[in-house]
Amino acid sequence: MKKVAVIIDGGFARKVFQKYFKKKNIPTSDQIIALGQKVLTPEEELFRIYYYDFSPFEKDLRKPVSGVKFKDEVFIRSGKEYLAGISTQDHIAYRSGELKFGGWTLKTSKLNEIVSTKRAVADDDFQPVFKQKRVDMKIGLDIAWLSIRKIVDRILLVAGDSDFIPAMKLARIEGVLITVVPLKNNITRDMREHADEVRDFDVAAMPW
Repeated sequence: MKKVAVIIDGGFARKVFQKYFKKKNIPTSDQIIALGQKVLTPEEELFRIYYYDFSPFEKDLRKPVSGVKFKDEVFIRSGKEYLAGISTQDHIAYRSGELKFGGWTLKTSKLNEIVSTKRAVADDDFQPVFKQKRVDMKIGLDIAWLSIRKIVDRILLVAGDSDFIPAMKLARIEGVLITVVPLKNNITRDMREHADEVRDFDVAAMPW
């Protein structure tokens, strides 16, 4: 039996679930836990699931046209419940990133309407832009720590970001096997090259 750590990039996993199931409230915390378990083979023993995601943005924003202050209380509450459901499970380590507000962008769906009707823009025509910070760094540090300390035999990386390649290379130098699980998404040639295995796993085919 190989001792395995499953590393899940939460932002990546949520996009994949929403792509296949077309629902904003997907995945649930239970589905994330199930994903971390289902990607294992019978010859693998779970050491721990490491889950990386950002905490909800709780600061006041000003709407771009009216300047009115607001918070998305529903988003904040549901985000906290989602993360609490993950972080309190057995054999789970939750690593929190941070959201930075990056301004406003005009919704694509509203652009043609504004141009054709020549109406004035409104608050609802815009959506906030957020940038995720610290998640990639924490994933890289944990891959390095697990490898250098010889804590596991294999790391399953549920992600699609080639920024993890330096950490993947270090793990392999230290004798730890790296398996990338891109959930049926395309990954770069470099990421494939620096993985010991790319594991085929179809989220949409699982009986969630």
